[in-house]
Amino acid sequence: MKYNVKVDGKAVTCAMAVKHGKDILVSPDIFNHLGLDYEQMGQGNIRIMGTESVIGCVKMMDVYLINVNDIADATGCDIIDTSVSSSVSFVNKIRNIEIADDLLEIDLAFPCLYTVFVYDNRLIFDFEDLKKSADLSDHTVDNTRISGVRFGIPAANKTRVVFDLLGKVPNSARYHRKENIIRYDMKVFGTSALPEISKIELHPKYDGSSELVLKNGAFTNPVVSCDIHKGQYTVTLKNCKITYKGVIEDNGLRVSVLNSQTLLVGSEYIRGVEVRSESKDTVIVFCAPLVKKLSEVTVTIDAGHGGTDKGAIYGSFFEKDLNLLAAGEVARTLAEHGVKVHMTRSDDATLSLKDRGAFAIKKDSDLMISLHCNSCKGTDTGTGIETYYHKDFTLSKYFGELFHSEFVKGNTLLNRKLHSDTALYSSGLGVLRAANEGDVPGILVEMGFINNSRDRALLTSPEYRRKIAEDVLTAVKKYFEARPTSHFRE
Repeated sequence: MKYNVKVDGKAVTCAMAVKHGKDILVSPDIFNHLGLDYEQMGQGNIRIMGTESVIGCVKMMDVYLINVNDIADATGCDIIDTSVSSSVSFVNKIRNIEIADDLLEIDLAFPCLYTVFVYDNRLIFDFEDLKKSADLSDHTVDNTRISGVRFGIPAANKTRVVFDLLGKVPNSARYHRKENIIRYDMKVFGTSALPEISKIELHPKYDGSSELVLKNGAFTNPVVSCDIHKGQYTVTLKNCKITYKGVIEDNGLRVSVLNSQTLLVGSEYIRGVEVRSESKDTVIVFCAPLVKKLSEVTVTIDAGHGGTDKGAIYGSFFEKDLNLLAAGEVARTLAEHGVKVHMTRSDDATLSLKDRGAFAIKKDSDLMISLHCNSCKGTDTGTGIETYYHKDFTLSKYFGELFHSEFVKGNTLLNRKLHSDTALYSSGLGVLRAANEGDVPGILVEMGFINNSRDRALLTSPEYRRKIAEDVLTAVKKYFEARPTSHFRE
C-alpha cells in the first residue's frame, strides 16, 4: 500500500513510501525533506548527517527502502502512522539540552527554523513546527548563569524554551536560523555570586540506605549530578558552592569535600542514587543494594540485529548469527543458575531497537544485556572489546563496570574500555535508550571485530562464548549480592 509522507505536518513527495506488513518503508530521499544529508556506506548501511556532525546510522532493507522506525531510533524524531489516511508523519523533537564550558547546546532530531532573543532576564528560543515532548520536563541545565528552564506553546505549531538567567542581563534583538544543533555562548551573560551550602548532614536509614542532606537555606535547589567509578561516587553541584569543611562518616559511607563544587562519597556497597527536594533542603539518597536471590532476578538478553538486518558482514559471517549464538550461551548459563531469562529473539527475527527495549520493560527485567560484534573499514585494522552503558544512568554504569572488569580478565583482545553511549550519539544508543524508558539498566557489549581474523576466531569459538556467559553470570551475582550488616545505630 502506497503511503503519503508528512514532515512536521507538511506534505512532502518521496520517491517511495509503502506499507509492508506492520512496517512503513520509505526511500532514502526522505532525509532531504528532513534537512539532513546522508551517505551510503555499502552493504545497505546509510550514515545520517546533521548540519555539523553524524546523527546516526540506519540500514536499508533488501528492497532499498528504510523502516521509518529505524529513522526514528537514529534521529530521535517521532513517527505518527495514520492508517486511515495512509500517511506517515515525521515530527521533530528536542533530543537533548546541556551546557558544557559555558556553551549552551540544544540538539534537535533534524534542522528546524527558530528565533532566539533575550528579554527581561530570560533567554528565549521559539521553534517552528517542533513537538513539545512529554519528556521535555526532564531536561535540566547545569550552569552558574541559569536558574531554570521552562517550556511552553506560545502559538500553534510553535514550541518555546525559556532559560531564566541569574542577574541583570540586557535585552537583545531577535535572529533567525535553521540548524539541528544549536550552540549559544553563555559567557556574554557574565556570572552572579554563587549561593553557599555551609551545612551537610548524613542520616542512616533502617533499610541500609543513607541520606546525604544539603542544607540550602533560602537558595533555590542546587543542580546535582552523580557519577560512579570503582565504588566511589562523585557528587557535583553546578549552581552553588560548598563552604562546608570536614569529613562525615556513618553507615559505611565516607563523605568528603573535594573542592567548592564536588563531594566524594566512598562505599563499595552503594547500588544507586536518587535525588529529591525537601522544603529548603536537597536530599541525595545512596541506595543499599537490591538484595535478591538469583531465582528472583529477571534478565533480558538481546541478540543484536536479526532477520533482514544482518549487522556487520565479513564473507559468509553475519553479525546477527554470531550475536544469537552468544546470546543463547549467556541465556543457558544464567538459567542453569536459576535466573529468569528472556531473549528478545531466539531465531532470525527482525526487531526494531524500540521493540527490544519495550520487551525488556514488559518482562519486568532487572537488567538488559545487548550483544554485538564490531566492524570497521579494512581487514584486521580494528580489534578489541568494549562495553557501553546508557548516558549517566548510574545503575547501568554500575553493572557495566562489574561486567567489563570480568570481561577483560584473561581476554587476549585489546581492552577498548567501558564508555557512556553518548560517546557514539548524543542521545545514546537506541536499544539502551528504549530500555531506559522503563528504568531497566542495560549495557551493550561489543564482543570483538568480525572483520579481524584474530577477533573472529574467538567470536566463532564455543569457549569464548562460554567465557562471555560466565562473565555475565559473575557480574549479575555481584550486582545483587547482599550488603554486610548495616552500621545503623538507633
